[in-house]
Amino acid sequence: MRNWRQRVELGPFRDFHSTEIPETFADLLWADPADRSQSNKLMGQARVRLDRALRYAPLRSEAWLLLAGLASRYKWPRLEPAEALKMAYYTAPNESRLLPLRLLIAARSNAIEDSDVQQFVRRDLRLLMAQRQKPAVIEAYQSASPEGKRFIEQALGEIDPTYVGSLRTGMQNP
Repeated sequence: MRNWRQRVELGPFRDFHSTEIPETFADLLWADPADRSQSNKLMGQARVRLDRALRYAPLRSEAWLLLAGLASRYKWPRLEPAEALKMAYYTAPNESRLLPLRLLIAARSNAIEDSDVQQFVRRDLRLLMAQRQKPAVIEAYQSASPEGKRFIEQALGEIDPTYVGSLRTGMQNP
């Protein structure tokens, strides 16, 4: 049996693997940042839990992605969303279930201005189009920043020029 000290040291690692962080804080990605009913307390808890989770499980791409999304959406100080987003790509580059959310977060944030992130997004767009996940591309485009929209249009113009017009109108099939 483990002694008390070992149990305490493993606690944060167990907490993170329990899916508690994504379920508890992922809704903040879609909440209105101006709505203070979410309370600073919940945002503070999210930041502390994500920092702790990444300290003990630095290869969890979902945590890096959530950190990037929340940092961008709520303008967290001393945290560059592009760097957290890159870590999400580095730790799970082929995780297809993360493609739509990575694209959404990159397109919404100023991370899309980073040349490394642009390369990652181009690859994700190619994969999403090949997998016929056009609704995910449309959703990311519709919620993108102006820079994000321009980048998605330009990148899709290289991949499937006929689809760019449909993207602007929100149609799934050209």
